[in-house]
Amino acid sequence: MVVLTEGYYIIKLGLLRVTISYRMERNRSLEFFIGGLISFIFVAQIVALAYFLYWEFWWFDIVMHFLGGLFVGLLATYLYYHSRFIEPKHFSFIFILLLSLGASALIGVLWELFEFASDQFAISIGRRIELQQEFQDTLGDLFFDLIGAFVGALMYKTLWRKK
Repeated sequence: MVVLTEGYYIIKLGLLRVTISYRMERNRSLEFFIGGLISFIFVAQIVALAYFLYWEFWWFDIVMHFLGGLFVGLLATYLYYHSRFIEPKHFSFIFILLLSLGASALIGVLWELFEFASDQFAISIGRRIELQQEFQDTLGDLFFDLIGAFVGALMYKTLWRKK
């Protein structure tokens, strides 16, 4: 649920409440959100590996792939629309969505190839770490990457796109 009050967007998802000022320069709030998101993902990854959260909670991998897709999708739109290296020519939501999904799909596939290569290396030295359990896991990971990117495109259009 998104509520607009006195210059702020308040996003409520269960117990999670995120407040984003729309009075702040739009680019700056997007930069803060992307920076905070990657910082959270980084810390969550370190904690997850240290405490075996991927093996303790079956859903933890889903959350991390969703957040990764959200990050990549928002980063791609930010780089396209706000960097000074690219002159943006397309401003429709369909383009934002395709840009976000395409970037997330590319990074997601590269990540899955990395996991596969890590497994093959571990097997070659006599260890089995099993990052890639099965084909369904890989497809699920890519699916949640894309769902995160879709949400990122919606967030960009709603909160940060210049009107």
